[in-house]
Amino acid sequence: MVTLHVWRVPRRALPGALWRVAAGRTPSGDPHRNAGGRVLVLTRARLRTTRAATFWRRIPYVAEALDGAPGLLAAFGLGEAPVGRQGTVSLWRDSADASRFAYRQPEHGAAVAATPVLRWYAEELFARFAVLDVAGEPGVLGWREGRDGRR
Repeated sequence: MVTLHVWRVPRRALPGALWRVAAGRTPSGDPHRNAGGRVLVLTRARLRTTRAATFWRRIPYVAEALDGAPGLLAAFGLGEAPVGRQGTVSLWRDSADASRFAYRQPEHGAAVAATPVLRWYAEELFARFAVLDVAGEPGVLGWREGRDGRR
């Protein structure tokens, strides 16, 4: 027997979503602003082949820091074929927790600061969504039970 677990997270886009292709585009709105409540962060990027190894060397340090990040409720990474297309989905207690990790956590903050200098990405997407509800089996995505006092 196969059991299929599905998560459904109704959401609405927050200002400041960014999709940047090599030349770069400026996001509209403030990605740090949220009226409050849970936030889903979606990232997706296509790595430049010549920069991929340098990028991948940083992943273990950032992943270790993410695991203990205050306010993190769930997170997972994903990859696509061909190699070099990847993304992450993370669910946070609120926008402030997501921003603290993204910009102030030393390993991740250093990676963010290095991105325009090292030009890892041929294209990138960073988007935040206000979570309206969460339904499904919490263990499927590694839900950190009790991090916000509720599921």
